[in-house]
Amino acid sequence: MGRKVPVAERALVARINRVLAKSDEGLRRCRDGSRAFSELGRYYTVNFNRNLIVRKDHDLEELGRELNVLADFETLTAG
Repeated sequence: MGRKVPVAERALVARINRVLAKSDEGLRRCRDGSRAFSELGRYYTVNFNRNLIVRKDHDLEELGRELNVLADFETLTAG
């Protein structure tokens, strides 16, 4: 199998947010060491209309694949 194309974390977050915006949702990131980090995880989804947290503790690469914004030949890289 060939090499995977690297996709930066920031680029993947932007792709995910473009898809989630269609349903008035957005992906948010907790800062390391913040009070909410232990409860929400690094990434969580917010619904802007209902003003609530939809889902906590996302795995960014897994979410990208679920939403079909990360192709099979791509892989998440730091940075």
